[in-house]
Amino acid sequence: MAHIPGPWAFDDRLPNRSILITANGGIEKIAKVADSFDNARLIAAAPDLLAACRSLLSAHAADYEAFPDHASREAHALANAAIAKANG
Repeated sequence: MAHIPGPWAFDDRLPNRSILITANGGIEKIAKVADSFDNARLIAAAPDLLAACRSLLSAHAADYEAFPDHASREAHALANAAIAKANG
């Protein structure tokens, strides 16, 4: 099953200090986070982060060995790993 497309947002107006992650203007419920704005922001950013990783890889060589420096190769490998984790 594919994830619900972004953008995702969070609503912190729930009782008990819970935070709701939503999509499509609040229509689709993604997750409920207990008392952690940092986690809620990270979850809400997930579709954007996945798109950024995909964009990075499509803009650069498919083979990370083609990158001239270690930092670029490492960024390429991290982006690939993040995409793989998101895709399951």
